[in-house]
Amino acid sequence: MTAAAARLAQTGLDVETALLAGDPAEKILELARDQPADLVVVGSRGNGTMAEALLGSVSGALVRRADRPVLVAKHRAVRAQRAA
Repeated sequence: MTAAAARLAQTGLDVETALLAGDPAEKILELARDQPADLVVVGSRGNGTMAEALLGSVSGALVRRADRPVLVAKHRAVRAQRAA
């Protein structure tokens, strides 16, 4: 987490990190409300619909429950694998 924050800070962005315990989607939404954030950005591992149905999906829960826009970004390796 700190390595990613350092890379983002090098681009001139203001970066804060937080390590929270509990339901990931709820904690992210609480943090977004407390900040207050205009946009929530979350990554996706690229699991298919079946995996999301069985395991749940933090990004899916955020999209459904957020009171602000959510951007779900897929990792480059996932995009490249699906394109092959």
